[in-house]
Amino acid sequence: MKTKNILIGIFAIWGIFAFSSCVKQNFDQPPTNCDQIDINPTFTINELKSLFTGDTTRLADSVIIEGYVISTDQYGNQYKELVIQDSTGGIDIMLDASYIFTKYPVGQKVYIKCGGLYLGKDYGVIKLGSLYEDYGVTKFGRIQGDAIIDEHIVRSCDNEIQEPKVITLSEISDAYVYQLVKIENVQFSTADTSSTWADGINFYSENHDIIDSNFNSLIVRSSGYASFAKNKLPSGKGSIIGILGKYNSDYQLYIRNLDDVDMDSPRFIEPIYKDFEDGSLYSGGWITKVVTGTVNWTIGNYSGNDNYAQCTNYSGGSNSASEAWYISPELNLSAYNNPVLNFKNAYNYTGDPLEVKYSIDYDGVSSPSTATWTALSPTLSSGGFAWVSSGDLSLPKNNGVYIAFIYKGTNSDGSTWEIDNIKISDK
Repeated sequence: MKTKNILIGIFAIWGIFAFSSCVKQNFDQPPTNCDQIDINPTFTINELKSLFTGDTTRLADSVIIEGYVISTDQYGNQYKELVIQDSTGGIDIMLDASYIFTKYPVGQKVYIKCGGLYLGKDYGVIKLGSLYEDYGVTKFGRIQGDAIIDEHIVRSCDNEIQEPKVITLSEISDAYVYQLVKIENVQFSTADTSSTWADGINFYSENHDIIDSNFNSLIVRSSGYASFAKNKLPSGKGSIIGILGKYNSDYQLYIRNLDDVDMDSPRFIEPIYKDFEDGSLYSGGWITKVVTGTVNWTIGNYSGNDNYAQCTNYSGGSNSASEAWYISPELNLSAYNNPVLNFKNAYNYTGDPLEVKYSIDYDGVSSPSTATWTALSPTLSSGGFAWVSSGDLSLPKNNGVYIAFIYKGTNSDGSTWEIDNIKISDK
């Protein structure tokens, strides 16, 4: 799971230019007049994005799209951008303008005459914009000037609030980027529930994580200039609506205002998860105990793939008698209805199978032999370093539960065992 990350980003720049002591406080109402027009779209939004060549791409006069506005700058969580979507997808239009919502309110149908505009990538995401000169260097960025914006963006007389697409965290993909989505049965991680949406005092943007009961997660990013920046995050479970964005490889959700959030239901028990992506065996309170020999668990990584824990007794051309335990911190499972353990495992070479046990009388410090351990029966890999799921293994509803992964090898043989994505959850 991604941890909280505070970034100044472009919103700090916004603070310099848009939020001085003479900020306009009383906004004009969105205009009621509209343009009676006869424009025929020639491309869907997804077809438009398919024109991107991999480099900044100039669009022909024949390229026209239509879409409904799903997010603007009204509540301060988005800056100088207009997000529209049609039935095929969504796109961010970069505009050098303020108070965009007074002209293009949410629900407004617009036509975009794309001739002379450009498709480019901004932090890895295809957006619609223009070129500008920066100290003699041509760059891709915002469409400049009200007259030019009006030339390219034409309002229709249609206004229809778009319903969000209901998706799960596991379904998030590029197909939903810059579309309005609704994610249900999620909550902010326990580590974030005492926080505010952003730093509304120093105007710093902040990231917080929402999770589901399967420990899928998503960053929710909020600007320090958002009207709700100083509000506390909800502590319950429920649904959240927002624009799905992407910053390089990280998906991020941007709510438009607090009406997009409904998290008043009781929280689910947050899963306990260990995926080794922090490169540490011991984070979260996990420990190792070497009972026989000198072999111990280590972090493994194959060809740049995800980290995992591994243990082998083969070194220097020979095997050595070994017994090494990898033990969880003390777990309080008393509030769980049906606590289960699940993990991935893989192995290769001849040797003893991996053992998995739990104890309710271990003290977390002494030799494992001082406690009583109950064996579990996971599904184990068939070899060849093929990863499999252990299946759900029932655990006791106790406080003071410890889980152990036990590696054994002899002087004549020994497998290499790998484990990953250890999860204790409530079924």
